[in-house]
Amino acid sequence: MRWRAIVLMYVYSVETATVATVLGTSVRSLGRWYRRIRKTGNVLKDKPRTRTSRWPSHVCAFIHQYVQDHPCFDFEELRYELQALDTTGINVSDSTICRALRFDLNLTRKALTKRARESMPRECRAARLSPFYSGPDQIVLSTKHPMMEDLCFAATAGRQGTTLLKCRFRGKRVSILAVMGMQGVFGGEIRTALFHV
Repeated sequence: MRWRAIVLMYVYSVETATVATVLGTSVRSLGRWYRRIRKTGNVLKDKPRTRTSRWPSHVCAFIHQYVQDHPCFDFEELRYELQALDTTGINVSDSTICRALRFDLNLTRKALTKRARESMPRECRAARLSPFYSGPDQIVLSTKHPMMEDLCFAATAGRQGTTLLKCRFRGKRVSILAVMGMQGVFGGEIRTALFHV
């Protein structure tokens, strides 16, 4: 369309306002296109220049490998590793690291948080279970009474001392919340019998 406008205006001497109404462009755009053809010899837009990384390729490769090895990294840790790599003349501020992760390595915040979430399922599970318990040592010991159909757990109650907590179960099934704590499943001797792990 730009070539048509240039040809109509300057080869066939059609008025600029008429070309603008026929082609549906503004007079200002036609003038800009003409100045560009006089300056560069082409009315098309320049191709966007390819972006190159501000850091050398070996530094980008090191950061990519570091992010894969340590998905839950901190910017301070990465900065210390880059300084230990002896990268002279490279800015290692937080904003530069963010820019390198986003634009040079195509690692977005969403991808990094997904990697971090997948790398620590135990910590996430403990955080989800923390509202159910007042402390990490709440359920400590498990014993089964042969006379009852109950599974009794000895639970520490902080100031009150040890108390018994009874949980009814059917067969070998019991609620997982009854034997879970912040460190995992308590009573390792019954784990295989109850949960078939």
